Amino acid sequence: MVIRPGTGISTGGGSGTVTARVASDDPTDVLLMSVGHVLVVAKAKVVCAEQGAQPCGKVALVAGNPPLDAGLARITTGTADNQVARLGVTMQAVARVTKDAQVIKSGTATGVTLGIVVDPDVAVPIQYDTGVKTVRGFLIKPDPSTSGPLIDHGDSGAPWLLTDGRGKALPLLAGVNVGFPAQGSGFPQDCALACHAEDVMKALGVTLWRPDALAPAPVPFIAAPAHAPPAPMLVATREAAILRGLPSQTANRLDGLAPGQLVHVLATRDGWAQVSLKGDNLIDGFVWADLLRPPG
Repeated sequence: MVIRPGTGISTGGGSGTVTARVASDDPTDVLLMSVGHVLVVAKAKVVCAEQGAQPCGKVALVAGNPPLDAGLARITTGTADNQVARLGVTMQAVARVTKDAQVIKSGTATGVTLGIVVDPDVAVPIQYDTGVKTVRGFLIKPDPSTSGPLIDHGDSGAPWLLTDGRGKALPLLAGVNVGFPAQGSGFPQDCALACHAEDVMKALGVTLWRPDALAPAPVPFIAAPAHAPPAPMLVATREAAILRGLPSQTANRLDGLAPGQLVHVLATRDGWAQVSLKGDNLIDGFVWADLLRPPG
């Protein structure tokens, strides 16, 4: 059985969700990341719900709280990867959200839900069994297309991924689900707080595990629908240009762009253009910027 992000973990006193498989300086370690408030109650063991009652690992480290809620478990039985349960996408990189970004999570309590980032950097009082503690991260409200609660107990640690703006998960981990704002905190009770995955990994001294760890990780710059008007550009090559899912020559090919085809550039970085095909500010993919030219 492969342990994956979005699957349930029980820790002999609490339950939550696996965020991701991560890597340390020791390549032999199989480490899972989740929230500290779940792992801290683990009595030296972690049980994956999909594997029954057999312990699969033990707690390796728990980070301080506040301002982050994060921890690691070292797996001693079984294997793990980063294909997210119920979403079918394999996380390839970590990205940071901005306001109004659409995000999607897979948790063991409420399954797959969509949210919109309300505040990308905020400190929120969270109600724990041991009392109220303030945690820093980003605040998420339910997407209008989501029915039912955004999160519930058991979703602690669930991975929040960026989307393409239309509800489709991208292979980019943005956050680690923490929980609800405490009652009386002044924050809406239907919202969720997530710690930035980038901050959590830095605090724990780990990186996102990738099977091709020797290959350079793509540098994502998807964060939110662009607020500036997209710049119209034409494909300047005599042959079709490749539209890729991430800004990398090794990323999945999504489509071919015909010579002379009009695209709309939302942003450019490190030689890659982030493009919208319809000019609606929704991200359709990436193309090498040198293959584009202004109309006329």
